[in-house]
Amino acid sequence: MLSHLKSRSMTITLLFLAAIMAAYASTVSAADSPVAAPVAAPQVVARVNGVPIYNSDLAPSVEKRIAQYRQLGSKANTDELRKRFQLKELDGLIARELLVQAGASLDSKDIEQRIEKRLAGSSAGKDGQKSRSEEQLAATKAKLRRNILIDDYLESRGLLNPKIDDQELRRFYDKNRQSFHEPKTVKASHILVMIPKNATPEQEKEAWSKAEKILAELKQGQDFTQLAKQNSDCSSKANGGDLGFIKQGFMPKEFDDAAFKLKPGEISGIVKTGYGLHIIRVSEVRPEGVRSFDEVKTFIAGYMRTDYQREKVEELVRELKKSARIEVLIN
Repeated sequence: MLSHLKSRSMTITLLFLAAIMAAYASTVSAADSPVAAPVAAPQVVARVNGVPIYNSDLAPSVEKRIAQYRQLGSKANTDELRKRFQLKELDGLIARELLVQAGASLDSKDIEQRIEKRLAGSSAGKDGQKSRSEEQLAATKAKLRRNILIDDYLESRGLLNPKIDDQELRRFYDKNRQSFHEPKTVKASHILVMIPKNATPEQEKEAWSKAEKILAELKQGQDFTQLAKQNSDCSSKANGGDLGFIKQGFMPKEFDDAAFKLKPGEISGIVKTGYGLHIIRVSEVRPEGVRSFDEVKTFIAGYMRTDYQREKVEELVRELKKSARIEVLIN
């Protein structure tokens, strides 16, 4: 299914980001006081060619992974999870540091200008800078510098925006054609008149009267979109009742039974569901079938680009590790 490939593509992207592009913790300054309390030296968890990686960088990414694991329902001991994720997350930070150092070796000349440009275009731009301390701004710039160095190195290896040949895209499509199978869908809009829960006979009668009045107005040629905006009890009223393309099972059975019998341009009678009373219009029908190559080409290119980039970056990191001095100071 196309949704499965999208899910897999997203998973690959998340893993790539977690392993290679981990975020940085902000620097923290000691509080001002006449006699400053002694500050413990930051814990070094690894060194890459003499450059330290601190626990203040590692700990937040480990805790984030633990939180994600908890959301999936894991009841494992927190200390066990922390031990499981520590080395994996540290490996990602080591990989990132290797890529930063490789980018620095290229000796790019316009890094400061590019930092300022990215800063101006971000949420921490000129307005944001006014409310940020010098230390916060310095940390943001340091992070941008590292990102630029990695981008430069990946670009030098043809991996920043790798191009996938059209023939490769076509081969992927032909090999996975059934993954692009789509069921019949209809582009539907509706006007909903809600019936309150535990409605009295009078309330239900009032809802039916309102729906019948709207249906009569539609039969007289009034505009469906405008009537939906004026009368519908569904949030889709803001878009004239438009629900987009839906497949069977997305809406209640009674709704589906009516909508999937309509031809483009037709309007249903009043359809009762557990939500209330619907008047449905179908504007387009897409029959069941396999989506064409042109329809999915952009998606395939993005999917293959991400997969290709992940594999090649992992290869680069393995090569960089061979000539690097890496000390891991935790176990």
